[in-house]
Amino acid sequence: IFIRRRCWWILVNPFGRERNDKVSGEPESFTMADRRIKMILPLSSKRWVGDWQARSVFGKLNVTEAVSPFLMFDYVGPMEVLPSGQQLGVGMHPHRGLETITIALQGEVEHADSMGCTGVIGTGDAQWMTAGRGILHKEIHSRKLAETGGQFEICQIWLNLPKRHKMTKPRYQALLSKDIPSVPLVEGDETLDNGFVKVY
Repeated sequence: IFIRRRCWWILVNPFGRERNDKVSGEPESFTMADRRIKMILPLSSKRWVGDWQARSVFGKLNVTEAVSPFLMFDYVGPMEVLPSGQQLGVGMHPHRGLETITIALQGEVEHADSMGCTGVIGTGDAQWMTAGRGILHKEIHSRKLAETGGQFEICQIWLNLPKRHKMTKPRYQALLSKDIPSVPLVEGDETLDNGFVKVY
């Protein structure tokens, strides 16, 4: 998925083959030449999600077979948080049968849930919450960001759980940037001078 100023570029069919094509034997090796752009979606309008304004990356493809096993992909920001001391965001709400993956691009996000799990992630960090058989949680600006102010930018993906895992026990984990591998875009570039991607 490539984010541009005026549209979202979606690689729906990244391996250049149809969803129902059979793949047998040893795993295939795919290159960028094998990838196909299935469609280009226009930039969606913003909508309120709690105290945040979010854009839907998938737009009309949310919760459709076209993006399965993903359900939704929201993008918030960039926005300037004023130093008010008020922690804004999305209050307690339920999830079930899915996982939410939140990546902090700028600023800090504070998490709390009905399992008693809490955590704060900052720039470059991610949090992975498995809703499983059901959980209540909230995501808000961290106390530090609410007091000092600053830039805030996040994205969140909803991932559908397979039927056999939908009633699994809920859990939460924070993945810190320093623990997330960086893969160079150019093979052998150990200094990452030619760019890199984070493998969450």
